[in-house]
Amino acid sequence: MLVWFHEGYPNVIPYRQFTYNVTTIVVVEKRRILHILSVFVALGIQLVLKENIIQKLLVFERKILRGIFGPTKENQIWRIKNNEELDKLMKHENVVSYIKAQRLSWFGHVQRMPETGVAKKIFKWNPLTTRPRGRPMHRWEDNIIQDLGQMRIKIG
Repeated sequence: MLVWFHEGYPNVIPYRQFTYNVTTIVVVEKRRILHILSVFVALGIQLVLKENIIQKLLVFERKILRGIFGPTKENQIWRIKNNEELDKLMKHENVVSYIKAQRLSWFGHVQRMPETGVAKKIFKWNPLTTRPRGRPMHRWEDNIIQDLGQMRIKIG
């Protein structure tokens, strides 16, 4: 699970003219956000992640994090946190890397399954028809191979 609360962050955030307790904000935001993120993660594990979808997920995540961590006060002026500050607070973890890790975990699980398992049969199944003309569509397996290639792991 992704960690949305940074321990080093102050306990109270002065925001606008009100003072909010960080733990209440995070708990309320977590309930709302974790449901949305769980849907994204579940879909991300099953679907092919293209570059435009990855960018949209990262933008969405940063928008949510800005709401959780709130603004920064510099020289008596409030401003929103920039991407580098959010990345530092999250310790360089994001929803896309989490989805990739979960997808690789599922791939390993399917590979260890016996040949009679339903998921393994579906994974190894080849359709009897031919692919349509034009550029081939991205497959889930292609994403797995690409992720393994980035990690320099070979399938044996």
